[in-house]
Amino acid sequence: MPDDRDPYCDPNNCHPPSHRNELLARILQTVGLVNRVGLGVDRIYEGLLRLGKDLPRYSADEAHVKLVIPLETQDSFALFVAGEERRGKHLDLDDLIILRSFTKTSSLDRWSAALALQLPEEEAASRLIRLREGGYLVVRGRGRGASYDLRRDLADRLRGRATVDSDLPLEKEAVKLRVLTLLRARGRLTNAEIRRFSGFSRVQVYNLVKELKSEGRVRFAGKGRGGHILPTEKA
Repeated sequence: MPDDRDPYCDPNNCHPPSHRNELLARILQTVGLVNRVGLGVDRIYEGLLRLGKDLPRYSADEAHVKLVIPLETQDSFALFVAGEERRGKHLDLDDLIILRSFTKTSSLDRWSAALALQLPEEEAASRLIRLREGGYLVVRGRGRGASYDLRRDLADRLRGRATVDSDLPLEKEAVKLRVLTLLRARGRLTNAEIRRFSGFSRVQVYNLVKELKSEGRVRFAGKGRGGHILPTEKA
């Protein structure tokens, strides 16, 4: 059956695959002279990623199909994929897309993975979990707020040690940004809620929130178990 999901084109320029001549297409598929709809796109993406190249840019309208194939190659990624295949570890297209995304960013969560894969959040989260179980990723935080990083030695190999080291001081700043973003969306956050998505300890969260308070971005409210933070106008 044709696969109506086209996870690779720009969501603003995405058209479901269709046959120009439906009867002719069915005849050719029946006798085995053509593949099912969408399979060629999968092969282009997977082939390029295995060679260490970036994702191609693909778009289509009623009359034209445009495919821009990148020429630059990341040798470290191609060697990594080839090495995994030799070890008997097959990486499918979704695995390759996620792992290739980590060469450009230090961390992914279910929302950013869903954007990269053009899949629903739950399906994207299951692919992240599968890669973690395969030993490629480590998780920070819990539940829906969990984020994933490459295993440190793998990050050094694919991103470069200098790049990975430069990301480390930004970790607390990234959590601060997430706190402020969620505060704007929810209106309030507790220490426990921040611990769940950040992976920080109770003391680390308290110190981080104190910094935000000293910057005038949050204020404390409530006491004990009912204690929480609220955004200020500066947030």
